[in-house]
Amino acid sequence: MGILNKILGKEKTEIKKESKKANDDANRERMRTPSPAKTSIVDKIRSQKEQSAKEAPKGKAEHAAQKAAQKSAQKLAQKTVKRR
Repeated sequence: MGILNKILGKEKTEIKKESKKANDDANRERMRTPSPAKTSIVDKIRSQKEQSAKEAPKGKAEHAAQKAAQKSAQKLAQKTVKRR
């Protein structure tokens, strides 16, 4: 039994070494690949301006209708809260 354990023990350590080597290689590869560069604030603002330029401009009537809908929704929510 002692000899068998020695042989099996060596196999286990070899397997551990192989898996550790594979993990180290994977970590090294991750470190090698550059992470995407962080976008600067100027780039973010520029992209926001482009997005807003793409959207169709709303007229005053549309804005007023949207505000009225929001107000009515708020009033309805307040009434339901008061009822409870």
